[in-house]
Amino acid sequence: MNYCEVALTIDNSDNKLDLDFNEITIKRRAYRNGESSFFLNNKSCRLKDIKEILLDTGIGKDGYSIIEQGKVDEILSNNPANRRKVFDEACGISKFRYKKQEAEKNLRNTKENLERINDIYIEIENQLKPLFIQQEKANKYLEISEKLKTIEVNSYIREIEELEKELNEINKHSQLLENQLIETEKQKN
Repeated sequence: MNYCEVALTIDNSDNKLDLDFNEITIKRRAYRNGESSFFLNNKSCRLKDIKEILLDTGIGKDGYSIIEQGKVDEILSNNPANRRKVFDEACGISKFRYKKQEAEKNLRNTKENLERINDIYIEIENQLKPLFIQQEKANKYLEISEKLKTIEVNSYIREIEELEKELNEINKHSQLLENQLIETEKQKN
């Protein structure tokens, strides 16, 4: 067999525990590898869930509803902090202390997460500044490049137009010279 288990069934007909069942069965299954699983009315749950249900009932690791022989002397000889724990459990205060500790832990975790998020935000912001500068430079380059292309194209067009004019002039002059040559030959003949 790879595991052993133990179950505790509690009568909850007076609804002392904050669950809508007349009987509550708490079960722990311990495996050979040291792991454990917990069940509440045969449904898997966390140890934390069971602890929360049992808080302020006197049942639990620090509960003293049933006191062994010799434990009274131990409780009385405990230091004030441990004695206070026993009385807090018996009075029902430990549940609120537990919830307060959980809330403080969650608050610390949230603060740490916010600090990390803020650090990431600052890092991203610092990385964005040079990118914006590069973007501005790239946009200026593209704008200047477009203007340069327009100027070059216009320059080529003007140059072509001037060359066409010169070619027309040369063609006219050539035609004129040809006509003169023909006239001269006609006169010679």
